[in-house]
Amino acid sequence: MSDESPLPVRFQAACALEKILRNNVAMEHVKPHIEKIFSCYLLLMNELDNEELVSAFENIVSIYNE
Repeated sequence: MSDESPLPVRFQAACALEKILRNNVAMEHVKPHIEKIFSCYLLLMNELDNEELVSAFENIVSIYNE
C-alpha cells in the first residue's frame, strides 16, 4: 500500500489482504514484509476510523501471532 494511493484504494487493499492471507502460500510470501504491513495498517487506522479495518488488522495479527 502506498501512501500516495487514494484513501478508498488503501482501505480496500487493507481489508482484502486479510482474506488473501487465509491462503498458506500467500501467508508465507507476505511474512517477510509483515512489519511494513503493520506500519501501513496503523497509519491507515490513524486516518480512518473504521471497524472493518480494525477487524482485518486484528485478524492479520492473529495469523502472525508468533
